[in-house]
Amino acid sequence: SILDEEIANAHMQLISRKVDGPLDVEVDEKQICQVLRLLLDSARASAAKDISLSLQQAGQEAIFTMRYQGTRAGLGTGLHVSRKIVERHEGHLEIQSFPESRRAIFMALPLFQRQHNHEETPPTTLVPQTQASWAVAYTEEYATS
Repeated sequence: SILDEEIANAHMQLISRKVDGPLDVEVDEKQICQVLRLLLDSARASAAKDISLSLQQAGQEAIFTMRYQGTRAGLGTGLHVSRKIVERHEGHLEIQSFPESRRAIFMALPLFQRQHNHEETPPTTLVPQTQASWAVAYTEEYATS
């Protein structure tokens, strides 16, 4: 829902593909919304044309990945603020830069741990599983304005 709102306000289109069930993380929704907004704003500030987003489970973490190629630096203080917020949630935020101004930003947050009885299914295995992926594309209206 956060992505839908942000994309609509930016004249972009969100193409979603959900693969599996939801991932439960225990976070302050407003703060994580702020992180997602800052990351999307930094991608847009770098003049990114296509932004790829994915959500997957790796071990006991939910990992949100944003990949894009931009023409300008656009991270600045937004990355620092985002990193501090994620760290307060016992997660971590990393950025990797590649040739041709390509970037990948990884936000990992611990999964919500439920109490397990001996009769229940065991905790999540350590096999990475993709939960959802999105592609963000500029709409025609935005391209002509």
